[in-house]
Amino acid sequence: MKIIPKLSSKYTPYGGIFKIHEIISNSAVFSILDKYLPKRKHNAQYTFKDIILSAVYNVFCGGQYLEDIQQKQIKDTLYCLKNIRVPSADTMARSMKSLATAFDKNITSIKSSKRTKPTKGVCLEEKSYKIDFNETFCCMIVELIVRLGLIKKSDDNCLDFDQVFIEAEKYDSEWHYSKKRGYYPAVGMINNIPFFLENRNGNVSVKYQQREALDKLFMVLDEYGIKISKARLDGGSYMIEVVKMLGERGIKFYIRARHSEELLVEEDFVHKGWKKVEINHQELEVNSMVRLFGEDRYRYVVYKKPNRSGQLNLFTGDAKDYLFIITNDWENSEEEIIRFYNGRGSSEKVFDELKNDMNWNEIPFSFLEENTVFMNIMMVAYVLLKWLKRYLATRLGLQGFLYTRWISSRLKRFQLMVVHYVGKIVRRAREDIVTIYCVDELGLSLFR
Repeated sequence: MKIIPKLSSKYTPYGGIFKIHEIISNSAVFSILDKYLPKRKHNAQYTFKDIILSAVYNVFCGGQYLEDIQQKQIKDTLYCLKNIRVPSADTMARSMKSLATAFDKNITSIKSSKRTKPTKGVCLEEKSYKIDFNETFCCMIVELIVRLGLIKKSDDNCLDFDQVFIEAEKYDSEWHYSKKRGYYPAVGMINNIPFFLENRNGNVSVKYQQREALDKLFMVLDEYGIKISKARLDGGSYMIEVVKMLGERGIKFYIRARHSEELLVEEDFVHKGWKKVEINHQELEVNSMVRLFGEDRYRYVVYKKPNRSGQLNLFTGDAKDYLFIITNDWENSEEEIIRFYNGRGSSEKVFDELKNDMNWNEIPFSFLEENTVFMNIMMVAYVLLKWLKRYLATRLGLQGFLYTRWISSRLKRFQLMVVHYVGKIVRRAREDIVTIYCVDELGLSLFR
């Protein structure tokens, strides 16, 4: 092997990032970022748009930490991009923290009282909850999603709302019930595209201020005129105020109901009306009943399957697990409702991509409000990645299975298919000229 100490031109393994930057530059992304991000001082070397796009491109090139932007190959590549100035990792981190200071005026720390077993009298234990919602970032992401064509306002949009645990040993992180320290953010998605983030500390209960979080979510959607026709939520939203609010909005909701003795001994379904169906290679028995929840009546879809232990149920007398879904959908069959609700599994894939591809598992800062900014920026990166995959798939003329496979691919495959092309950067006439080397038809079609 011959080692060449110095070349007059630079070679980069991330040649595709130049095409990505060109596509983003010619879209509405720049104007949206300028619209929502605050202005820095007149003598500042970098704008907040530079900070966010540098963090996004760092992820697209395979960076796992903010410090990876200073690796020579990534740094030399990003420095040659037009209309953007790439900061160091320290400058990027400092600027993100300043965004937390500028935006997060509604960081709420709430103390709740909990009774404990006292030796004498009554003792109260104070518990502090820290919750942070960044409305400006949420509005920016929603406008990105709408203007890039990822959703349409008038479509039958489906809302998924769930919480995910982020393990993190940070200064202000608290213990989760899984006996780990971290954060427990609530995330809202439209058609599997995340747009809403309310960061919560690890000790915050799932049901705590659930109605307030949904009010914030719908406040942003109402501002942009986005209609929601269906909503899928987990058991944390099984509350009278949540069910009533969704019903008043005319939304068909599907919520996992907590089973209880009253439901298990309900005469309407214990001994009659069961139908056998096969869903996801499992044989289930399904049924429906109507029950009062709060002041109104709703439909409960019930399905049961044999449990693995063979243990008899105390109330039903059989060795089966019972699962319940509360809904105001009176038209669809039990099987259709169960299949639709099971579609919530796709949101778990989104969480997997956010945590592993978008580096939510590697949050860099010590405080919740600062990490909220980082997590929102990574959601921007996820939205741009979704849009780029659809844009390039359409440009390549992919259809059917090939189109579906392309737009559902993970970040690593996107890097292999788009980013990882050898590029030669030559300085000529005070301008960087980039030459991309590709021999396959895919590369020729992408960079033509």
